[in-house]
Amino acid sequence: MNHDSMHLHIVGGFLGSGKTTAIIGAAKLLMAQGKRVGVVTNDQGKYLVDTAFFTRADVPTVEVTGGCFCCHYDDLDARLAQLQQMAQPDVIFAESVGSCADIDYARYGAGEAQLAWLDETVTLHVAEGQGRAVALYWIGAVVEALRQQRVAVGHLKFLVRDRAGDAKVSFLTLDEVGWEQAVPALTGAQVTLLVNARAEIGAPALRDLVARAVHQTEMATGATLDESEIAFFHPRFPHPTHRMN
Repeated sequence: MNHDSMHLHIVGGFLGSGKTTAIIGAAKLLMAQGKRVGVVTNDQGKYLVDTAFFTRADVPTVEVTGGCFCCHYDDLDARLAQLQQMAQPDVIFAESVGSCADIDYARYGAGEAQLAWLDETVTLHVAEGQGRAVALYWIGAVVEALRQQRVAVGHLKFLVRDRAGDAKVSFLTLDEVGWEQAVPALTGAQVTLLVNARAEIGAPALRDLVARAVHQTEMATGATLDESEIAFFHPRFPHPTHRMN
């Protein structure tokens, strides 16, 4: 594989440090200059808000899922080859999950294991013109349930999608204000939300909390909410394939 004409930037940082925001900003600047840009997303989970977000922004994107780049180096190499073949990028940004940082693996692995990962898709079936109100209610119900239980979050991300486009809503803390402004008017009778939650709570408890928010939203709004592509777990301890000491 020829890397001579391609620049690879590994973007690291802990959960909620702003990696995605930095990458999308840099990608837009480079694309405005006529550069071809690609992105490799990375996470312990496999249904990623960030992948959908980059793809919908017309940035060619591939994923390394199930663990960090260090633990899935061969997969990273394969995804880079795939990205080169599909998009011939001049620049690639590889957004590593936090455990890919140059730190004490034992300490990080123990800390990460305290977090629950939850990824799922929720499809709202609503009356025309009610999509935004129902989406806001469900997101608010999830946030309030976490707040009432005093759950610390690593990050909480939602991708809200209708037939006209999509919007991303991110919480670094449960006290974010003005987040509702990120959700535009939603058209049509169906709205899809993808959620990625990383929170300091048991994984089954996090799953139950989200399911109860779904039921609460149905009772309060009269909408029907269907859950799919559900995954919830605590990440495994990292075992790097390649590491420089």
